[in-house]
Amino acid sequence: MVVAAILTFICLFLFYALLSLGSGVGLGTGMPDILWWDSGELIVGLILSTIAATASHKYMMNRENPSKGITTIFLFLAYLFVWFKELVKANLWVAKLIFTMKIKPGIVKITPDLKTDIGRTMMANSITLTPGTFTVHIDEETGDFYIHWIEVKKEEPGSEDVANGFEKWARRVME
Repeated sequence: MVVAAILTFICLFLFYALLSLGSGVGLGTGMPDILWWDSGELIVGLILSTIAATASHKYMMNRENPSKGITTIFLFLAYLFVWFKELVKANLWVAKLIFTMKIKPGIVKITPDLKTDIGRTMMANSITLTPGTFTVHIDEETGDFYIHWIEVKKEEPGSEDVANGFEKWARRVME
């Protein structure tokens, strides 16, 4: 249990350090800068990573096999890069639709092959956070997603058409 918390802390702190890279360059806060980080920023990172690791280590790490938990964390980080790429593409696509006025909105139903609530939540959030799509409802009995889509291209679109591969990533990371 302690090993899982420590590994989770290390991964979270490294991710925080990556996100705050460059915070110490020329800020002039009075506190010494440590390479490319502000020391105050690193202290906040240590505190937040400790709190987050304490709260989430049992979900992030597999007790029998901690390396599987680390793999999950790295898969999630890889997913974030994929999601960010899709976010940029979707922003450009929505801008093009707005300028060309070729919007054909509608509600579509897809049935992703996800078995856990956390996987469904990850996919629904990925869809909703991507411009041009919005998860309106998830049917708990059937697992169907009802999604508002800004440009419905097909009569019966599949998960890949609407969700840009998020189903595959949700299954890989969370199930």
